[in-house]
Amino acid sequence: MDLDEFSRLIQQMQERLADLTPNSSIPSTGLRAIWEETSEALGVSVEELRVADEELRQQNAELENSHRLIEEERRRYADLFAFAPDAYLVTDLFGMILEANRAAGELLGSSPYFLVGKPLANFVVMSERMAFRGGLNRLPKVGRREGWMVRLRPRTGPEFATAMTAAVVRDLDGTPTALRWLIREVREAGQASSSGAGRVTVGLDFDPSEGSVQHRAEDEAEALRGLIQGIDLIVWEAEAATGRYSFISPRAERVLGYPTNNWLEEPEFWSEIVHSEDRAMARVHRSRCLRDGKGCEQEYRLVAADGRVLWFRESISVESDAEGRARRLRGCLWEIGRRKKVERQLYTDRRKLAEHLADAWHLHLLGGQLLATIELGPIYEEILASTAAVQGAELALLHRHDAETGALEVVAAMGLPPESLVRLSQARGDDLLHGMAVRCGAPVAIENLDDEPAASAWVDRMVLGGIRALFIVPILNRRQELLGTITTFFSEPHRPSERQLQLMEQYLHQAADALENAVRHQEVREADRRKEEFLATLAHELRNPLSAIQTSAFLLDPGIVDREMISEAREVIVRQVRHMARLVEDLLDVARISRGKLTLRRRRVDLAESVSRAVDRVRPRAAERSHEWTLALPAEPVMVDVDPTRFEQIVTNLLDNATKYTDPGGRIEVASRREGETAVVEVRDNGIGLSPEALNGLFELFRQVDSGHDRSRSGLGIGLALVKSLVELHGGTVVAQSDGSGRGSQFIVRLPVAAREAADSPRHR
Repeated sequence: MDLDEFSRLIQQMQERLADLTPNSSIPSTGLRAIWEETSEALGVSVEELRVADEELRQQNAELENSHRLIEEERRRYADLFAFAPDAYLVTDLFGMILEANRAAGELLGSSPYFLVGKPLANFVVMSERMAFRGGLNRLPKVGRREGWMVRLRPRTGPEFATAMTAAVVRDLDGTPTALRWLIREVREAGQASSSGAGRVTVGLDFDPSEGSVQHRAEDEAEALRGLIQGIDLIVWEAEAATGRYSFISPRAERVLGYPTNNWLEEPEFWSEIVHSEDRAMARVHRSRCLRDGKGCEQEYRLVAADGRVLWFRESISVESDAEGRARRLRGCLWEIGRRKKVERQLYTDRRKLAEHLADAWHLHLLGGQLLATIELGPIYEEILASTAAVQGAELALLHRHDAETGALEVVAAMGLPPESLVRLSQARGDDLLHGMAVRCGAPVAIENLDDEPAASAWVDRMVLGGIRALFIVPILNRRQELLGTITTFFSEPHRPSERQLQLMEQYLHQAADALENAVRHQEVREADRRKEEFLATLAHELRNPLSAIQTSAFLLDPGIVDREMISEAREVIVRQVRHMARLVEDLLDVARISRGKLTLRRRRVDLAESVSRAVDRVRPRAAERSHEWTLALPAEPVMVDVDPTRFEQIVTNLLDNATKYTDPGGRIEVASRREGETAVVEVRDNGIGLSPEALNGLFELFRQVDSGHDRSRSGLGIGLALVKSLVELHGGTVVAQSDGSGRGSQFIVRLPVAAREAADSPRHR
């Protein structure tokens, strides 16, 4: 229902009341008074609604005009931005390109549309990229325009030096929201700039009343006063020369609580109750109205008598004399607190939504960069750089966590001196600060090192002068297992915001997946390499016996009558066939174990007897290399519940390994004993030994110790893997120890003793 239709309904009601006059039982004088009062009230209401409707129409027209001017300015800015001779970019706080003009596209060798969504750091040469990211992280904190020299590499063409200037863009609250960049090659000069402004002002004026009769003028003045008192506005009038108020509507006292006389008697009263933050602006605004002689509008806050701060919108008109000089100001104030509250809420909601969208877009871009490679090194560096950028840190490092040893190894660093990296490389998961993050599985923030003496001493030991705060966040996979930690350092007291924590948490979930994928890729690639080496070794291991068998087969020709030669040929064939059979049997055992098809035929056997039989089987091969043997067996029977054949295979493989990697004339010691409820078999040699790197993964399938490419010591790389699998099938453990290369090796097998031991078990010595 519009205002005209509502007016017609009011008029119909008035006519209806007039029709009912003769039929009423109320005395005519009282009834007429009630009707007149009701009719007058309805008329006033209609007039107030008309005034409000007109004001709304004016505001709507002003908004449309302002929107048109803003759109013209936006198009003008877009044209200036797009066709500017210099390269201009707009990025978010993390350096992701949001806008680019044509000159920027030509400078970086790509179209402006392609540049949008790309990190600006990707165009910086690799040697300067880490320093550029550090400076980028510093910009929002510095808050001023900064410039530096950076070498860029476009998509096509050689790299070149540029002079970059970056400025921080802030919103109404002063919060940094974006970065503006001006980029020039060092040989270019000049700077283009443009600016524009538009303003729309609409004034509210009062038409002077006309009349030639005094009483009519008084009646109209009285009606005007009644209208002013009835509407929901504060109407005022003031002298242009002095600014003294000559009229203020009574609503001012009802809304603000100040007596009307304060407005009329104190020239500076209005200025004093304007909020201190808006006072200068409001004064300048009124002065501009007087100077230009035009009406205008503004919004500001007034402080009520009870201390409440209220938002008002003020519309001012200027009355001038015949010579154009301003005589008086007239205006009206209406409260817009509810509208301002809605605007603030909308602004807050839009800002939060924009932040969520920006974070989601940023996470998408960061995740895409993680997918750009499958190599661990670049992934570590990308994770560190992105996490530091989210926090605005210039110094950071990333530790990889070793699940077996609990050690933390530095795998990536940003901005740290070399002496600090040496100290940090010795960190462990149970140290002062990392231990807290590892145990809790949650970030650890030291907001001010001055309040944490122990943490401050830890930082000082790392030769990190000037550090006042740090933040450690663990990297956890989906099973909540620790993959590593990221430590960021700050030169001022600092604590990450809630938004930064949420963004880091979501990003590190992606980073953990990328790390695990890279580790799996590395493991698969390593397994493929070992398989290729295994196939090459298998070919070599089979070729030598086959060559010997083939040669011996020729010697068995019926025409050869030398019986000694024939006997030697047969021995060679038998020996090589046994060797090949042992290789094939080991391969079959590995296949059975991997498929879970290997069945143990357990029975109670004497530990000493089984170990002795295994030693006897290997002794001839050891004799060929002139090894010195030492065998130590328990004095009392030690019974174990094992598969005898498989147990002897375990000991035989360990002895074969010892003879293979011990030089001729070396010493091999074999010992078996009982320790509590555990049977122990130990094989020790003084051979080539094992380095710490060789010990890691020694029992993996197809893993071979590098012996300087000595084929006499080569093997298929399945002997020790088979030992470990068979020992674990028996419920035992096997470990390897060595003091280093050239210092020999020691293998220790532990198995549970049988539940009952037979005192008269046979012994073999």
